[in-house]
Amino acid sequence: MPSRTSLLAALACLAHAPAFAQTRAAEAFGAEPVQYTPDDGGPLQLYAKSWAVVIGIDGYHNLPKLGGAVRDASRVGEYLKSQGFDVTVLTDERATRGAITELVGDKLPGKVGPDDRVLVYFAGHGLSRGEGDAAMGYLMPVESKRDSPAATAISMAELQRWFAQYKAKHVLYVADACYSGLSIGTRSVGLSPETKAYIREVTKRPVRVALVAGNSGQEAHEYQGHGLFTYFLLQGLQGSADGNKDGLVTTDELAAFIKPSVAQTATQQFRAQQHPQFARMGEGEFLFLTPHTRVAAAPGSQPAGPQPPSTRSAETAAGPRPTPTAGPVAKQPVRAAVLYYDYEGKVEDLVPLRKGLAQMLITDLTGQPGVQLVERERLEEVLAEQKLQHSNKFDQATAARVGKLLGAQYLVMGRIVDFMGRLSLETRVVHTETGAIVKAGRAQGKLEDFMQLQEQLSSVLREAFDTVRPPAFPAAPKPVARAPRPVQREVLVAYSQALDARDKGDVPGAKKLLDKALAIDPAFAPAKEARARLG
Repeated sequence: MPSRTSLLAALACLAHAPAFAQTRAAEAFGAEPVQYTPDDGGPLQLYAKSWAVVIGIDGYHNLPKLGGAVRDASRVGEYLKSQGFDVTVLTDERATRGAITELVGDKLPGKVGPDDRVLVYFAGHGLSRGEGDAAMGYLMPVESKRDSPAATAISMAELQRWFAQYKAKHVLYVADACYSGLSIGTRSVGLSPETKAYIREVTKRPVRVALVAGNSGQEAHEYQGHGLFTYFLLQGLQGSADGNKDGLVTTDELAAFIKPSVAQTATQQFRAQQHPQFARMGEGEFLFLTPHTRVAAAPGSQPAGPQPPSTRSAETAAGPRPTPTAGPVAKQPVRAAVLYYDYEGKVEDLVPLRKGLAQMLITDLTGQPGVQLVERERLEEVLAEQKLQHSNKFDQATAARVGKLLGAQYLVMGRIVDFMGRLSLETRVVHTETGAIVKAGRAQGKLEDFMQLQEQLSSVLREAFDTVRPPAFPAAPKPVARAPRPVQREVLVAYSQALDARDKGDVPGAKKLLDKALAIDPAFAPAKEARARLG
């Protein structure tokens, strides 16, 4: 099974996807108004016109050839036509830097109107240069050279400048390529996705969104002639990403479906890491209609979205795979994420307890029938992507966005209130899509009673997940009662600081802190487990 190997030792990644016929879409599929008819009322016009530029390159002049870009793009292009897009395609020899710049940067800005949407789709090689905040990603046209990207490639910064010229209210950039420099910013919408008002509001508000196959240093894998990222992109657009089954697929839902699906499949099939990246600026939502949604289409058009590649299915390509925001199905556990609890107090060295408490709860809940917990390491990745790793609090809208990116149907949230040496640990289980609280609870006591308070929270969470587990799974067994034992503040702080050090890549520092905790309290189980994992 081929993969697209990296171009630079540290930063480049390959892509694989778009491009189909080198012709314009038929007039029946031209830029037409798109309407959506919700169950509770008359039709809503989502967009006046829809524009798409599809770029796919297999035959590079100066870079390794690719094999699946044109094939995948054909499917993407057909899907976009069924959605009412006016599609223009540039493939191979036509996909030069000059041609892309002329079309995306010069011509298209003059065509689109304020009520339109624009989608730019690229499949080919991606390249990254620089590190950290200075990292910059490039899409590579057919004649580009890896040693001179500034002169021969197109940077993310340049794309963002082009997109800023568009009068269109919604712009989406999708790339089956891996690179860094994807930093658009984040905003959130505090409305329920279940309401008609939500649809009106998010289609009215502007947004710029980017969804890319992977980060720098990773490979965008090909499988049986197709791109892994594009495979799940098409699955999601056909309805698999429609978590609340309202006939619409939002970019948030799409990202929540694609990210865990690609990551899990890359691990299972290639023993590799591939984590799609998602970024946005603005409070709107780029919307797609599922194939069976009621839509006012042009006469004679048939919304016949693409089918999955005939050479593989979701089962054979990925094995068991979560449908992140959908309701539970038989023999498929619900997916839940434990977020870091807000800290409300004035003692600075207790702030790391946010991570310590989250990890203890994850450990306690792991193995509960019918529940699949997101690993804390994956939470760290998403927080870093969204630039939230230094936040001490999450509002409801931010928490919901993080939950969707994690593919979690349920969120465990709460706060640690520290007042005059007494703690109040408050928790709640929230449905990610609706914001509905499944169950809430509280445990209060002294800091030295922290382990007992944490166990009380675990009991509340077990009861909550027992009420939402799929019926195919048995009820959770009653946990074995543990004898209450006090814990010293220094032990809790050292353990929690060790988790933070490990998250920052400081493994020696994490080991030193865990050794400190165990020197004070050799029986402190969380520190023993963490130390064993570090070797």
